[in-house]
Amino acid sequence: MDFSSIDVLGWLTDEITETFTETEEVDLTSGDGNKKSKGLLTYERTTENDKVRPFGKLQKIEVAGAAKIEADTLIDAFYTLHSKYRKNAVWVMSSTIAAALQKLKNKNGDYIWRDGLTTDAPATLLGRPVYFLETMPTGGVNQAVIAFGDFKRGYFIVDHETGVRTRPDNLTEPGFYKVHTDKYLGGGVVDSNAIKVIETTA
Repeated sequence: MDFSSIDVLGWLTDEITETFTETEEVDLTSGDGNKKSKGLLTYERTTENDKVRPFGKLQKIEVAGAAKIEADTLIDAFYTLHSKYRKNAVWVMSSTIAAALQKLKNKNGDYIWRDGLTTDAPATLLGRPVYFLETMPTGGVNQAVIAFGDFKRGYFIVDHETGVRTRPDNLTEPGFYKVHTDKYLGGGVVDSNAIKVIETTA
């Protein structure tokens, strides 16, 4: 590797970073908190509102199934969230759920989904940005298929400024070139009022 005309270490670092990213997405939704983030969807969910729901539990809006999500379901989730969170709120869902929501119309027959005005701009739903997270469920019993909220206030991510660290090692085992890698990342809910979820019951 020291004499290669190809930046093998750079390539390997990019590959490792991508793998870390995929793992992080899983942890941020379903991590158990043991040497990893405590995933958003691992927190207990209840239909109780903010005034009576214990801290640390997320409020859910129930729907019979993913195919049963209607414009009114999304409107309920939107206004269940306190106005102080709505101004910075975003929708989070899988591409599968998004594909179904793009077909929804309001009572006037207008589509409630709006594609981004530019290539890099996110689509919007009821005026708020939509972001795709493929580790979100697509349906099933007691599955949170959509999350809506101010995630900057609701879910805190600790991501060390060093990012992915690589430490080449060609000394400990002659004839082999090892690359030790690590990254420090953690996360968890810090304001359970700031995020709502739409949960399928079947």
